Amino acid sequence: MISRSTLVGALVVTELVILAAAGQAISGGGPAYASGPTPGTHTHFGFVFHNSERSHEAAAVTANLDRTFAAGLTPHVVVDVSDVPVTVQTGTVPAVHVVGTVSRSRFRHADDGLIAAVQTADGVRVTAGDTSELRGSFERTLRVTVPAGASVEIASGGALQASGLRGKLIVRGDGAIHVSNQRGDVDVMTSSGDVELVDVQADAIVAHSGDGELKFTSVGAGHIDAHTKSGDIAASGLRAVDGALVTMDGAVGVMFAADSDANVNLHTDDGSITGADAASSESAGSGQSRTVRLGSAHGSFSVSTGSGSITISQGAKV
Repeated sequence: MISRSTLVGALVVTELVILAAAGQAISGGGPAYASGPTPGTHTHFGFVFHNSERSHEAAAVTANLDRTFAAGLTPHVVVDVSDVPVTVQTGTVPAVHVVGTVSRSRFRHADDGLIAAVQTADGVRVTAGDTSELRGSFERTLRVTVPAGASVEIASGGALQASGLRGKLIVRGDGAIHVSNQRGDVDVMTSSGDVELVDVQADAIVAHSGDGELKFTSVGAGHIDAHTKSGDIAASGLRAVDGALVTMDGAVGVMFAADSDANVNLHTDDGSITGADAASSESAGSGQSRTVRLGSAHGSFSVSTGSGSITISQGAKV
């Protein structure tokens, strides 16, 4: 038979447990006897996160986009993908084929960094969000195959390679740009990176770099606007009519094509000019200026540098 003193002791212990639990609840914690994080949360390096915000800590996950859009022979394709490297190539069918690959780890939300493509009224639009402010690691690539007659606009992107287009190419990117076998107009600008054009013939060419070299091989247009703030300019087989090659800081080497047709003004603020049979020349301080006649000199073309030498050769006879 249980004694009176034993029953009293048991009741006292029970009351103490109840009081301790109540005190812990009032202070905002869990029960005094509970262990581990509060349900609905997890602990990571001492921080408590809600499970709905938990990042994906597993090994890198690859997400692939592979879509084809019937878009006709001359679609307008817009690519707005932040810093994703882009390859544009041509195909033989009247469709746009978009292949994107995203390898990511430690990301927070399921749609972080993904590449998407949708059909528009006149073509296709490809997008990808900026990941610079997102937690995680992202490696992304994009390849777009278009009909040769497509007009392609890169509203944002990383390094670009484009070949085979007969429509206009517009690029506003951040990285190196390489364009080859192009027969449509070119308007390419990069904040940082080299611009290389190979076998490009057009009515108008714009090629600008904030910090990078300009390299032209077998390039010609009725008007050429080529400018870099810092970098050399090298051109071989350049057909010049109207326009300019300008670098603020770098050397310039140009071999003009035989069908050039321009009066060419050469100027360096600090350097020498060589290889030109000048129609006129002058020197001022450490700079030099010269004028060269190519073909019938129907156009007006200039080559200049703020600091560096200029070397030219003429494919056209005076």
